[in-house]
Parts: sequence; structure tokens; C-alpha cells
Amino acid sequence: MIPYAQGICLHGNRPDRCKLCIALLSHPVFQADLAAGVAAVARAIGVRQAQDMLRVAEQDREDWSAQSQNAHIFPAGDCCTAILEICSLARRALAEEGIQNLDMSPITDLVRPFADRPLRPHWTTPHDWLSTLAELSLGMHLTIEYTTEEVIAVRRLFAAIHLTICGPLPVGNWGADDRQEIVGCPECLANHHGRNGAASLPTELAFGARDGDIDPAYTPLLYPDSWTFGMPTPPDNRPRAARLTWHVADGLAAKTLRDILEALGFAVAENPGWGILVAQKPLLKGDVHDAMRWGSALATRLKDLGVEWYGAQTIFSLS
Repeated sequence: MIPYAQGICLHGNRPDRCKLCIALLSHPVFQADLAAGVAAVARAIGVRQAQDMLRVAEQDREDWSAQSQNAHIFPAGDCCTAILEICSLARRALAEEGIQNLDMSPITDLVRPFADRPLRPHWTTPHDWLSTLAELSLGMHLTIEYTTEEVIAVRRLFAAIHLTICGPLPVGNWGADDRQEIVGCPECLANHHGRNGAASLPTELAFGARDGDIDPAYTPLLYPDSWTFGMPTPPDNRPRAARLTWHVADGLAAKTLRDILEALGFAVAENPGWGILVAQKPLLKGDVHDAMRWGSALATRLKDLGVEWYGAQTIFSLS
């Protein structure tokens, strides 16, 4: 990967990523209210930070310097530096996608006073910084519980930032042929399998993609009054589509896959810069897990051509 320090575009470390990318920029998440996600993340961090600041003030230790006090306030200084970096990148990258003036200050104003340490040596990519923000706003560090609306808003915010800076989203692959639970973004996949527990960023985005949360046309399914825990989930009759993504090695692989999909009635878009091909089709029966199994099996058939399965997600924006 080419580092951002070399002045390559904000879209994802590839010079050709500056070109209009149908496969990524047509994603419905860019039609969402991303400011709601910023506000939710800021509330979560702010509550924990305020509690820590009160705890430090109550101790009233004269031998503590300002730096010592900062060390006991969430988040840590190097984490604050990472958050400032990713917020700055996100605002600029999203502006290039037409999302102007997304105000990240509710988050950055909280962490700027405590950004007194450099980035950790192993945090070398924007994906690392985004993962840091995810761990601090989605993981065990929080002392609040997000509302249902906030969970959706936060997932949409992280999805939009990931798409503009890091590329195709990680998605779930439960029940598919290759037995990987998370597929898609290589860095998300490495983080997911390189930890003792599941990493927050790929997990949240994968569940959000499965459930349709990252689509602004999505509304949570309301269960009937008679539904109780343990009973089968009521059928979801809302119009929806399955969005399937593959990585293709070259033009031949892309054409072969496109011909198959279009013959089956899929709407297909290709992004040569990322080497991905995205297909979408109304999901008239079954669910996204069926789409995962089918897409994985198709990739297995075309493996020798250089087709790799990147996963499936639920889309409620059918246009």
C-alpha cells in the first residue's frame, strides 16, 4: 500500500481511486445522516471521559502533573492522536464524495486536549486509526448503552468512512463454502483473526451489512405483540435486495462473472481500481445467508480464473 504521506489521493491509496467508482459510491450508506453517528460516538466517549475526569478531580493529588492527570482520562493520548488523524481524513474524503461539511468536532473537541502522545509505531495506516476509534466507541471501554437508533447511526458512520478511505466493506459470510465468518476487507479480516476476541470494526460492519442497518431505507422490524423470546422470528416481508461482491483478478475474470450474473438478472457494477465486481438483485425468497452460500459457491467454480468471494449484504434501497 502507498502511504498517504506520499500525497496519493484520499480515496484509498490508489491513484485511479479518484475516478468515479460506481461500485462503491452508489452504496446507500452515503445517503444516510452521518452526523447522527458522529453525535452518538461523541456521547459515548464523552460520558466515559467525564467520569474519568471526575474521578481524577476527586483524588486531588498534588504530586500529579498535568500529564499524569491526562494519563488517567479516557482515551489515552496516543489513541486521541489516532482519532484526530482519522477524523481529519474522514471529513476531507467524504467531502470529495459529495458529503460536504460533516462536522467531526463533537468527537475531536473531546480528544484534542489529551492528544499528547504520538501514534503507536504499529499504527501505520488509516485503517489502523479507524480501528482504534471503533474499539474506543464500540467496545468494552464504554459506560453507556447505545439506543437502537444510535447503533444504526454509528454503523453507518463507520461504513461510510471505511468505504471512502479503506475500500470495500467487510461483510459476513456465515454458512458459505469457504467457512470464513468475515470476508472482504483484508485489513479487517487480519484484525478479526489476529485478536483474542472479535475486533469491533469488522464485527459491527458485518452485522450491520447483514441486517440492513447501513442502508438509510432500512427500518427496524417491529415484532407483533404476540412475539416472545424463543419463538421463531416473524417473516420479514419488506422489499429488499442482496448485494454480492467478488474480487476479480483481471478483465477476463470480470467479463466471465458479469456475463453469468447479468444472464441471471443481476444489476452489475465493476470497479477496476479496486478489482471488485458488485451485483445486486431483489431478494424475493430466502435471506442473505442463502446469498452468501450461492456467491461463495460461484467463486469456487471460477477460482481458476481469479475470482475471489467478498461476501453478501442486505440492501433495502432497491433503485
